[in-house]
Amino acid sequence: MSNTIILRFSDFEKDTIPEHIKVINNHKSVWWGWWKKKHEPFDPILSRIKEELPITIGLINRSGETGQPECYYAICQSIALKDTGEAILSPNMEKTPEYYKGSSHPAWFEFSEIIKIELSEFEARFGGIPEGEPTLFSVEITNGKPNLIMIPDDKNSDNISVNGDSILHISDIHLGKEYGFVTSRRKDPIDEVPLEDIISTYISSIENCRIGVVVVSGDITTAGESGLFAQASVFLQNLAKALGIEREHIIIVPGNHDIKLQDIDHPTHNYEHEEPFRFFLQGFYGKDISEIDFIKVFSTPGGWHLSFIGLNSVKPRKAETKEYGYVGSAQYQPLLERLHDVNDGKDRATLAMEKKLNFAILHHHILPANLVCKPEKNRPVSLVLDAGELVQNLQESNVHFVLHGHQHIPFLGSTSRAYIRNTEWAGLTEPLYIIGGGSCGTNRLWDEFRSNSFGIYTPQEGGLDLLVKKFNPSVSPTDHFNLSIPFSVF
Repeated sequence: MSNTIILRFSDFEKDTIPEHIKVINNHKSVWWGWWKKKHEPFDPILSRIKEELPITIGLINRSGETGQPECYYAICQSIALKDTGEAILSPNMEKTPEYYKGSSHPAWFEFSEIIKIELSEFEARFGGIPEGEPTLFSVEITNGKPNLIMIPDDKNSDNISVNGDSILHISDIHLGKEYGFVTSRRKDPIDEVPLEDIISTYISSIENCRIGVVVVSGDITTAGESGLFAQASVFLQNLAKALGIEREHIIIVPGNHDIKLQDIDHPTHNYEHEEPFRFFLQGFYGKDISEIDFIKVFSTPGGWHLSFIGLNSVKPRKAETKEYGYVGSAQYQPLLERLHDVNDGKDRATLAMEKKLNFAILHHHILPANLVCKPEKNRPVSLVLDAGELVQNLQESNVHFVLHGHQHIPFLGSTSRAYIRNTEWAGLTEPLYIIGGGSCGTNRLWDEFRSNSFGIYTPQEGGLDLLVKKFNPSVSPTDHFNLSIPFSVF
């Protein structure tokens, strides 16, 4: 068997496999375009395997209709590409599914057969299930055995030391036309203070409160534009300086206003809609960002080990549901496996007693935040589509808390699901605590809650203390709720 590749695909626009097989049935072969992400490098293996045709290529949709990977292999007879990686049109539009609509891609593969196979056979043929965001993976054959090559990523789970025990949670800042605060202090006609100064001034007034980690759970901007991300970078730099923390101590996940899907007709052609947010992360952290999802572990002066799994809940699943949040277990399962290693296999109660707490961060809801949902035209509800699966997987992985934003209402709740563990039902007595951050900066507030908010969460010996403040540009922060989640619940 020759060296080969795996192409990862989704059914966002059409039912990919049936559309291609239909062309094969009519024309004996079909051209399949590589829908490479814009930031994804052009893999030189393509030029090498082009000389070894025909070859068998792996095809995988990691998030099939059942939530499980759908696996195929295809017989590739020909490859069309330019060595520069420049996007080109299909070599034969008659042998190309209509939904490509004349789109250009950096490589085209002519398949004479596409065969569905079981997951076990796919792993045997191609060396495993590819992880991460790339859409093309190399498979090298050594002594007859496949070796799946995955790009090293930046999901660093090494401990990062911080100078405080407390977590500052801010969300839905909405820099841009929906931002409700001034960007520099002014006193005429009234005294107005920038948001970062309001937050840092209040925190400095709390005795023995030192922020170690800042969580930003999405919607940093109103419209996801590069100019607004430049403002976001300045805002977060100012906040970090005022709090005495480093940039690496700030955790950022995207919201639906940061990665815009609403007006994008073909987001999965090259994922260009993600580029402004990616450039923002790269500029803010000063390093390349290959993956938006991540795991980070922080060690505090009080001896706490705080693990955070950051999740991108703005992933396209189907064209008709692109206004909904969606995470996708294929993307975060490798993170949960790393968390398992960090946890050393211990349960949540033991971890809490050992001062180890696990958090998941995303933008969208997994429980309703408002008391009565108000459906919107294109988005009847605001829960992520895979909320049930996410809750169960986080429970099984001993996550204690979920932090989110989205609807502009601070919220505290808990949930659990029953699932089979070692042939027995478990889970109902393992609550996952959900903390909604409300909105820190927008002027677009809900009737149910007409204030901005931020949260300060501090681990103590007996539980996690939650202090959530409400305020607005002209009203200083006051308590919205001040309570503690006891670790005895775990």
